[in-house]
Amino acid sequence: INAEYMGHLLSVYFFSIVKMSVVVTLTHSVDPRSVMEKRYALTMTIESLKNKAQTHFGTSPNLMRLQLKEATGELLAELNDDSRTLEDYKVSDGQIIHVIDLDPNAKANLIDWTDVSQVEKMTISEEDYEQREDSVRKFKQKQLDMMRAAGIQPESDRQAAKLKEDMEEWEKLANDIKVGQRCIVSPGDRKATVMYVGNVPQIKPGFFVGVKYDEPVGKNDGSVQGKRYFEACQGYGGFVRPTAVVIGDYPEDDYGVDEL
Repeated sequence: INAEYMGHLLSVYFFSIVKMSVVVTLTHSVDPRSVMEKRYALTMTIESLKNKAQTHFGTSPNLMRLQLKEATGELLAELNDDSRTLEDYKVSDGQIIHVIDLDPNAKANLIDWTDVSQVEKMTISEEDYEQREDSVRKFKQKQLDMMRAAGIQPESDRQAAKLKEDMEEWEKLANDIKVGQRCIVSPGDRKATVMYVGNVPQIKPGFFVGVKYDEPVGKNDGSVQGKRYFEACQGYGGFVRPTAVVIGDYPEDDYGVDEL
């Protein structure tokens, strides 16, 4: 058998499967979820379809009534004969099989799978978790220890080392910066006056220099998240790292006032 003939046979086979089956959507009278594009054989009986629907919605087949609807919601038929097939009811692609749950307690027993508050959660104390050898924390720690033993510096170690170096540099530079000094701030060589030197935990760890710019090139008024560090008009205040500050004799521009 050549490849072309084999391909023809496969095409005929798959076409026959499609022709002898139907693709429908399952919906439920209580459960808001729907089951999209389910393919069923046209020879499937209503009784078998109820058993299939039970696996999706949990409704017992003997407490289930099925309806056939158009995709628009228009009712086409009551599928009330368990011995008849989908073909008998002329079910076609794109239609809806709607499951009506006859259990009077169905709504009360419905589990909302999207509500995680209903899911029972395991809780464990920090001390007990630390003692467990099969925890994710211990697994990660073992991986890091193996990398270090092999002479490989983990990314977390490199980041921590870089932050430590930066913080030491910021503190060293901050010790030489005093409130009231004039400076220029990078980028942009913006002239400013030092108004604050110290930590600003509302932003990030480490030393910052609070400055009042000569022009409205800043981002705040000397406060961060309601905490005031110095006074400035809105747009004239800013907080930068000490590495961005150069102290010097930088007089304020008079913008040609003497010529007026």
